[in-house]
Amino acid sequence: MVRFSELTGRAKVFRGNSFLARLPDHYINYLAQLERPGKRIHDEQEPSAILDYKMVNKSTQRIERVPDTPVNVVYPEEADKQIWGGEGVVKGFFKYRTFYGVYAPNLLYPTLFDTVQYSEILDTYMKVTMTEGALMQVDECHGFDYYLLKTPVQDFKSRLALRLRRKLLMSLAMENYHPNDPVKREYVKEKYKEFVIPLEEAEYTGLTVNEAVTQLKVKEGQVRQTIPLKVIYAEKLMEELKEKAETGEIEVEEKKDSMLGSLTGIFKKSSKEDKTT
Repeated sequence: MVRFSELTGRAKVFRGNSFLARLPDHYINYLAQLERPGKRIHDEQEPSAILDYKMVNKSTQRIERVPDTPVNVVYPEEADKQIWGGEGVVKGFFKYRTFYGVYAPNLLYPTLFDTVQYSEILDTYMKVTMTEGALMQVDECHGFDYYLLKTPVQDFKSRLALRLRRKLLMSLAMENYHPNDPVKREYVKEKYKEFVIPLEEAEYTGLTVNEAVTQLKVKEGQVRQTIPLKVIYAEKLMEELKEKAETGEIEVEEKKDSMLGSLTGIFKKSSKEDKTT
């Protein structure tokens, strides 16, 4: 789940010359948007004309405070792999139908559906598990791509939705959609032109703080590329064989078809000596 506590202690951590301090400003703004409260799906805010107060008696102008406590919603790990449209698991109580009215703890889960969504930008069909509320939001936005691009990032509550949003924005920035169909390409370009952002900004969309730091290290060239051990050992072996060939410890036969190039027939001299002995 996209935890809003990633910026805890931002004033202390994002200072100095660290990688966190060098993160681009548009990514900091993206994290700030994630901190904002999302749309309330399971309840509605108490209507009031004066902030969180309501008018009790107009003649005496007496007002009272309206308690506005949102429902406690839990987002499990499965919400990151699916699109729930802001819905989650709600903790509540179940009332038994008895004379005493006993209440028992209960968890309310959203109803999930396996759906197939089509991305017009990516030109791909994808199987996505969604809730009925998320499907209604897709219909209100008139398409799956519009839903991913128009919905505020704090309302997704899903890592999958943020990843798909990142792919769409990067595809719009690079204009690599529908390469074999110029007519469809121009149609998509004109239809989604309002969502085009610079490629550098699109690359950081949907990334966690650790992923953004890794992205920054890659751009600055400070990420060490891991070399397989077989390549390292093969290079060491080649150097040792070259040194032995120069000193005359081994004989070398040149063959162009050999995988080792000019170092075939190695240990030929040593094998001859073994036969003589």
